[in-house]
Amino acid sequence: MKNLPILILCAGFGKRMLDLTTNIPKPLLKIRNRILLGNTINFFNDIGFSNIFINAHYLHSKIEKYIINNFNNSVNLIYEPSILGTGGGIKNVFNYTKNNKICVVNSDIFFLKDNKKDLIKFLKDTDSITHGKILLSEDKNFYGLKNMNGDTSCDRQRKLLAL
Repeated sequence: MKNLPILILCAGFGKRMLDLTTNIPKPLLKIRNRILLGNTINFFNDIGFSNIFINAHYLHSKIEKYIINNFNNSVNLIYEPSILGTGGGIKNVFNYTKNNKICVVNSDIFFLKDNKKDLIKFLKDTDSITHGKILLSEDKNFYGLKNMNGDTSCDRQRKLLAL
């Protein structure tokens, strides 16, 4: 995994959380007294990712300031002057890496230590991936909203972890 880059999606407007995201981009919101983006970066650093990219658009200067103040030069920020959307942001990251495979994760997932084993197992065989792979988590390992609408659910037993 050391050579596998990761893209943390941070460009969105956070419209579904508009009261909270008017002045703060969603990746910088706090959960359990930890900033979501910092939690994600630290989680992936801990399991061996050293090539981290973040795309930013909405309130990008706040994300940039947070990265500079907390992660020095270990995180690559890609500013999108015009928002590219999820697919466009993923396509764009390949302009910044020579690797032809990348792990993509949403910035609003709150990763816990309990998730490490499953994620390492999920990512251990990246050489065999030819198109894409998505991680589904058992309900018992899913924390947060448990509704059956939106992009957080797949079925009653598994939740989309958005990787």
